[in-house]
Amino acid sequence: MSFDRWMSRPSVLPPSSGSHESDNPRISLSFEKDIPELSTKIFDRLFNYHVVAEQQVNELLQQFEYSKITEKAEKHLNESEKNVEQTSTKIVQCTNILVENLPEFQKSLSISLALGNEWLKKRVKSHQPTQPVSPASSVPASSTSVPSSGQTTEQDKQ
Repeated sequence: MSFDRWMSRPSVLPPSSGSHESDNPRISLSFEKDIPELSTKIFDRLFNYHVVAEQQVNELLQQFEYSKITEKAEKHLNESEKNVEQTSTKIVQCTNILVENLPEFQKSLSISLALGNEWLKKRVKSHQPTQPVSPASSVPASSTSVPSSGQTTEQDKQ
């Protein structure tokens, strides 16, 4: 029912009842004048509630998105920590293997260096131009050095 029709209705209570104005379902004339102002206030208040609610929803959405991002970051961090842990374990294992094999490696390296040195000396001697050497300064062939390992290489045999 429209406001105008409601206002034109007769009062439900008889006027002779001596009731207060508030018993009359009709709106008083002073209230009619206040309707636009009250409507504006109600609208403003509803709009403010809407703005506050929208801000709260946006904050909740941001918190939710932040939570999702944080959750993903934590997941990646955990995976990275596992990878670092696995890599560290592998590095320790490799280091232990190197430490265990270091003496053997050093021995092999020393032998290889000695053999390489001897081979290089022989090669340098064979490429030197032959000069007349006095018999006192010549070295007999039997005194040439033998590799420290007692083994001869293919190049030594040549």
